[in-house]
Amino acid sequence: MACHKIGENGNPGPGPNLTEIGDRLLPAAIRRTLENPTSPMPSYRDLPAQKKTDLVAFLGQLKHDTPTPAE
Repeated sequence: MACHKIGENGNPGPGPNLTEIGDRLLPAAIRRTLENPTSPMPSYRDLPAQKKTDLVAFLGQLKHDTPTPAE
C-alpha cells in the first residue's frame, strides 16, 4: 500500500490505483506483472507459490462491484 491505492487505503503512487484491477487484467496478466514488473516495482517472482496464488486471487477479485477493504 506504500505505492498503490485500493479504495481509500494506500498512496496514490508511484504505482497505479488497484481498486478495480480485476476489471482491467485477467489473473494470468496480474501474475505476469507481479513476476516481471516495470520499475520501480519489485518482482514477486520469488514469493512462495501459495502466497503468490493468494495475492493474484485477491487482486483479481478487485472489481467495480466488489467492496474495497475500507468498506
